[in-house]
Amino acid sequence: MENPEKHFVQLLEMQLSRYGPSKTIINFFIEGAGHGKRADLAREVYEMMGRIGVAPNLDSDIVMLQCYLRNDRIADEVNFFDDISKRRALGRKVYSVMVVGLCKVGKPDFAWTIMRQARKDGLPPSLQWYEELVKAYCSEKRYDDAINVINDMEKVGRKITSFIGNVLLLHSLLSKDLYAAWARLRNVSDETPTSAMLGQLIAAFSGHIRVYSEVEDLEEKGYEPNRWTYDILVHGLFKHGRIAEARSWMKKCCGGDIFRLSERRCSFKGEEQVMN
Repeated sequence: MENPEKHFVQLLEMQLSRYGPSKTIINFFIEGAGHGKRADLAREVYEMMGRIGVAPNLDSDIVMLQCYLRNDRIADEVNFFDDISKRRALGRKVYSVMVVGLCKVGKPDFAWTIMRQARKDGLPPSLQWYEELVKAYCSEKRYDDAINVINDMEKVGRKITSFIGNVLLLHSLLSKDLYAAWARLRNVSDETPTSAMLGQLIAAFSGHIRVYSEVEDLEEKGYEPNRWTYDILVHGLFKHGRIAEARSWMKKCCGGDIFRLSERRCSFKGEEQVMN
């Protein structure tokens, strides 16, 4: 197709002439340009709103932010975020787009800065923000930063979630550096029974102590292991040659057809990563 940008703009103009200056239509076109990897075209459509007398709404700002994220235009996204913060009060929805989105594109430091700004603006960070930060830092093997995020989370009264626990357990299988960071940065005197027991399980997964009773103790102390927890545990036991113990856990936690499928995965794909 010759000059697809021209056809894109013509289609937008045709829709607006038929239905009037609709924010919904314009937002769809901004989002479409973003999916097409054309952040510049999306911004052109966004700027068009002012020329036709339509004020961008919250959804307009959000799709524009998401467009910059999809196109890895982080500097433009941060600048745009600063611009909209000057003309509207930023609520949780905008901050969530920023924090979660920046984590997903591998920019946890920017996300951490935005989260602290949200807190200054009176918005307590959500559990999802903490979860995405821990996951992003662990993905970059920046375990000290991940533990500092957890420390901050507990300082404001949040509890370690099953998601965060599973991320830590997965990475404790991949590297002993995680347990080293945990042991170095956690304040033992301030540990809750749940977090102390999670630390023991991380140590076990890292090969420092035996696993046997840690999961059951965690259940008793409030942490809720789920299928991911047991999948990671079984995978790690198989990986380290502890076949009988792995099979025992699978029989206890999975059973039946799921047990046989998990065993085959772990036995023949020992290096397969259980959790993305």
